[in-house]
Amino acid sequence: MTSTTPLTPQEEEDREVFWWWCVGIGAAVAAHFALVLSATGIGPAALGRSLGVLIRLPFGRPMQDGVVLGPLWLFLLWFAVIGAGIGAACWGARWLGRRLFGLGDDNGLATIADFRGRTKPEPGELPFAKLQGKPIYDTPEDTGVVLAPTGMGKTTRVVVKLMKRIGAKPAVQTSTKPEVLRLTAGFRRNFGTIWVFDPERVSGWPTPCRWNIVAGCETDKVAMERAKAVVAARPLDGDSKNSGFFATAAQVIIRCLLHAAAVGRDQNGNQYTMRDVLAWTQDFSDDTPYTILRSHPDAIHSWHRDLMKYCRGEATETVSSTEQTLSGILEAFAIEAILDSVCPGEGVSFDPDAFHGSTDTIYLLSQSGSAPLAAPVITALVESIQHSAKVAATRTEAGKLVPELVNVLDEVANICPLPGLPSLMSEGRGFGIKTWGVGQNRAQFEQRFGRDGAATILNNAAVFLALGGSKDTAHLRELAELAGEREEQRFSTSYGDQHSSTSTSTHKESNLTISQLHHLPVGQAVLFYRELPPAIVELEAWFEGKDSSDYEASQEWVLSEEGFRNKVDASA
Repeated sequence: MTSTTPLTPQEEEDREVFWWWCVGIGAAVAAHFALVLSATGIGPAALGRSLGVLIRLPFGRPMQDGVVLGPLWLFLLWFAVIGAGIGAACWGARWLGRRLFGLGDDNGLATIADFRGRTKPEPGELPFAKLQGKPIYDTPEDTGVVLAPTGMGKTTRVVVKLMKRIGAKPAVQTSTKPEVLRLTAGFRRNFGTIWVFDPERVSGWPTPCRWNIVAGCETDKVAMERAKAVVAARPLDGDSKNSGFFATAAQVIIRCLLHAAAVGRDQNGNQYTMRDVLAWTQDFSDDTPYTILRSHPDAIHSWHRDLMKYCRGEATETVSSTEQTLSGILEAFAIEAILDSVCPGEGVSFDPDAFHGSTDTIYLLSQSGSAPLAAPVITALVESIQHSAKVAATRTEAGKLVPELVNVLDEVANICPLPGLPSLMSEGRGFGIKTWGVGQNRAQFEQRFGRDGAATILNNAAVFLALGGSKDTAHLRELAELAGEREEQRFSTSYGDQHSSTSTSTHKESNLTISQLHHLPVGQAVLFYRELPPAIVELEAWFEGKDSSDYEASQEWVLSEEGFRNKVDASA
């Protein structure tokens, strides 16, 4: 197998010297036989005569007796033909040895031969990486996880490229910056409508959509999942039992109030909105939601007791702590722009129940940071899309969506920590839902999803890419162990007074070390694909490929939609 492990400077220098020696010897052999065939007086075994010609010729000195040179063009022709033949023979022997006998620099890593089932694309399919300069492809069902510290290129080399590969399928994309929207919306609009959910106005998109978070909560399961999603995106301030208790209490209150708002009507006959839900959470004495849950014919009457338990319980200290926790979880809705984005009103309205049956794209944007304010509403919206997609999948003959729904969730642990992400990674392919989760490191996943949840997410990723730069030595150690070991022989010679002896010993060498994983340069990543050995792959940035003009055209179009390009043209 050809070595793709990052080499030390000394190893690179030794390898370069070796190849120059090979080139020099090959050129010398080609020159000798070119002289044999183009000149007279030089036999196949007359190496000395050939050497003499090659030494004398540049200085214009007379040739040896009996040596007559032929035309220069004939020598150059034979030199080229023989040189090409030697090169082809060496390459063929190397290829045959690797294929038939496993000869070569075996470092225990996968080569392109191991990916032979994923090197021939389907029509219109694009590669997700390159191995030994050749493109490799995943399957339509493969889920993926990408881990990379900030600045290692996960956006420009992975996320943006993933969006190009989706094709005519519904796509969900989360991000903390408008870069992905600008680089990909231009060609995604060829497949369907572009939706932009941008409560914090991260981008300058002129028509961001809004979503009625209360709609659909007439159904108990929808209300429960929506409340769970909102709570899941809360800022993490500990994992104590008390913290968990109050988070659970807040979740119960939110789902009760969402349900009451969905089934109830105000004095004018209008459905309540998230504004009303927020007002109810700030005033537990307001009887409106209790009355709806207790007496409305479409309400789940048992939820009235749940609401009473946590909002009007006898333990005033517990109620007070619950109210405080609830206020922290719903802090995002104190921002008018975020609250407005999840209430009915003027503008473009997004329907999560219809999205999976389209070929549209929705971009969900939030400010960067460890606790983005828009995370609760983004998480709830994406969770609603997944719920609707799963329900629709079960109602099809095949039990899955065709075409599949594709999720490209950048900064998933920060801005879109779906409570159902572990099950989505393990079971989503059965529903026709393909998910890529992108984050910074495993610790980030563990903090948000718990140790077991993070393990489920990472272990069920058919495509696992770890870029360089990580300082999470515990995880790097596990990856090195997963990469395995190989046996290598060492030869040693000892010398005595009158004789010498040679001994051979076998030792185990790691296929990948912690240092190698950390020092992977920008543009490379270690790939664990299904059951195959690990491979060091190249990740081409969008601006390095032949299709870079597609991304540039998209960027120009989005910038013009945002108004930036018009301003530039006006000032030009």
